[in-house]
Amino acid sequence: MGQKGGRDAFVSQGFDTWNKKDAFRTHVGGVDSFHSKSREKCEFLMREKQAINVVLRRQTEADDHKYKVRLRVSIIVARLLLKTVLLSIREEIDQDVFALLVDESSDVSKKEQMDIVLRYVNSLGFVKERFIGVVHVKDTSSLTLKNAINEVLTSNKLSFSQIRGQCYDGANNMSGEFDGLKALILQENDMAFYVHCFAHQLQLVVVAVAKKHDGVSDFFEQILLVVNVVCASYMIDLEGQLEIFYHSCIKDDRFTSLKGISNLSRLMVSTGKHRYYPLVYKLLKLSLILPVVTASVERCFSKMKLLKINLCNNIGDEFLNDALLCNVETEALVKVENEKVMERIQKMSARRGQI
Repeated sequence: MGQKGGRDAFVSQGFDTWNKKDAFRTHVGGVDSFHSKSREKCEFLMREKQAINVVLRRQTEADDHKYKVRLRVSIIVARLLLKTVLLSIREEIDQDVFALLVDESSDVSKKEQMDIVLRYVNSLGFVKERFIGVVHVKDTSSLTLKNAINEVLTSNKLSFSQIRGQCYDGANNMSGEFDGLKALILQENDMAFYVHCFAHQLQLVVVAVAKKHDGVSDFFEQILLVVNVVCASYMIDLEGQLEIFYHSCIKDDRFTSLKGISNLSRLMVSTGKHRYYPLVYKLLKLSLILPVVTASVERCFSKMKLLKINLCNNIGDEFLNDALLCNVETEALVKVENEKVMERIQKMSARRGQI
């Protein structure tokens, strides 16, 4: 052990040996003296950027930044997935017709939310009911609801002119004859036939058709009940097509065991008859898209109540819409191809290389 110089001269006893040359040398001492260690600590203090706590904090900040970048990218990818889901729904409908199912309810934070579901027949003849969004509305007046619906449809490149059916509850703001949502949409499109969600007559017709084994014959007996919704100029052509189609079906074994008009729709597409009898198929689609109940919308509200609970009542409107879309449209979400998402990411901004 070397001599440990230094003492508490500067703090208690004072330093009075200035005239002795070796006094400072003795005070400084060796490498492990009190003076040397104090000087080392002073230098460390002056070089704060190299201090271990500063270095660790800097690394933590860098990791935090990287985490935020990864989180931001994950959110972007998730929203691109949702946009791809909506795009797939929009492409399925394209310029075809659909029915509108709407209902509104308050969430756990007492905010009025409106769920929108579209009912349509896809290119394969299958009836689909797709949730396209939940919208926070400041009030439940019919005009406010109409404007919100128009905004959602426009954002998905759809329009009121494509609506052939609308289904709501019996509240006056929804089904009022003069100033309800039904009336406002009918002013935009007089072909948007309104069906109360408790319209059991249409439901009984569908059930009756579904129970018949000789579904084709019964189908045409029931379908004549809704022929009056077709433009009069098509009546003669439609009647002619119906008769020809009927006789072609009774001679085709594939049409002898139908269980309902939805099966007839799919079978017409798979056999190509929807191209030969377009008016019959159009009438069939109109019958299929007319909604009977708003069960799909109610299921969306049930999902919303599971997502937005008391512990998570500060969820924003956009996040709620995205989360609800993921939970409701799981079938469409699974079908999203990774390549399509990567292609959309690639188009977002210029990149050094292709993904």
